[in-house]
Amino acid sequence: MHIRKYFTALWENWLTLMSGIASIILAFVVALFFPVADVSTNRLLLSSATVACFIISSYRVWANEHKKSLALENRIAELIAEHKEQNKPVLQIVEKQLETSLLNQKLTT
Repeated sequence: MHIRKYFTALWENWLTLMSGIASIILAFVVALFFPVADVSTNRLLLSSATVACFIISSYRVWANEHKKSLALENRIAELIAEHKEQNKPVLQIVEKQLETSLLNQKLTT
């Protein structure tokens, strides 16, 4: 199911962001500017970082898939142009190339 793949990719990106630079910056900001801040301020800052990382992760997942989609569209356009020059039945050739490409993509993921 596609939703499972989406959430898996989102989780991996979000986890990377939260365990990477975002957490370091947040810890630095809290320690430097709010050393004696109350718990609610710290919760607000952590929640803000969580939401920001979630939004960025969601965009990154979309951008990766969009990049793959554009590459596939470009490949289809190339195949159509190539086979029009050779006067071959374009639709059958493109369908065959698409099947091969999608099969290879499924095998690599």
